[in-house]
Amino acid sequence: MKSIFSSMIYETLELKDEEQQIFKIILKRVQTLIDSRNNIIHSTWFVGWANPQDIDFSEASGHKLIKGKSGAGVKNFKYTSSDFDKLSNECDAVVELINRLWACTTGNYEISKNFIITETGSVSVPSNN
Repeated sequence: MKSIFSSMIYETLELKDEEQQIFKIILKRVQTLIDSRNNIIHSTWFVGWANPQDIDFSEASGHKLIKGKSGAGVKNFKYTSSDFDKLSNECDAVVELINRLWACTTGNYEISKNFIITETGSVSVPSNN
C-alpha cells in the first residue's frame, strides 16, 4: 500500500523540492513502522518464560530468523509495555500525517503549507492549523 500511495503521489502531483522532502520523511516513518510491525508479528515471543515461580512479566523477549548477506541469523528483541505504547503512539502520529497528506493531494492544498520540517528533520503539523 505504501508503494501504491507513493506512486500515486508522484504520478498525479508535481512536488516542489520542499514537498518532496516532506513526503520522503513521512514515507520513511511509515517504512520504519512497517519494519517494526514485521519484526513483531514474524517473531517468536516469550513472556515470563522461565519457570512456574516467575512473577515478573514486564518484559517480552523474542527472536526472528533472518537471512542476510552472510547467511542465516537470528534477530533478538526485548520489549516492555512502554515500548509497545511508543509504537502505538507513533502509529497514531503517522496516521494523522498520512490523512493530512491525503487531504492535501485530493483537496488540492499545498503540502508545504500544511506541514513543517522541524529542526530535528522530522515532519509535523503547524500549530496554527
